[in-house]
Amino acid sequence: MPNLLRGINHTLAALTSNGGAFHAAWREAASGERWSGEWKSQANGHHGALRCVLRRRENGKWDAWFHARYARFLRVCYEVELAARPDGAHFLLAGESDLGALAGGIYKYDGELAGNHLHCTYRCRYDHGVFTLARGG
Repeated sequence: MPNLLRGINHTLAALTSNGGAFHAAWREAASGERWSGEWKSQANGHHGALRCVLRRRENGKWDAWFHARYARFLRVCYEVELAARPDGAHFLLAGESDLGALAGGIYKYDGELAGNHLHCTYRCRYDHGVFTLARGG
């Protein structure tokens, strides 16, 4: 029964997500700020397409705006501020975002940005998984 309730909650979260604002940001983003790939839950095997607009700010932080596809037709959009720490030729990223109770609450992110590849793990109270993205889109 808990899995059914989580599925319903994710559906409701997708229905209240602001996809129009993400699409506008995607259209306006420079090609180097666009990332495409996939997310995959390591808790239940669910996966889907993932796009991201990633913008570097002057204060050592990055703004990441994600657009995730869930269950083939549902889409969820959300923003995350990521702290970036240089580590040789790449950056280590960390951040968190409260996606609301319907989507699982607070998600924590840890990742690595190296050249044209971004690999990130995520976790919340009942899910955890990975993002794999490549620059371009």
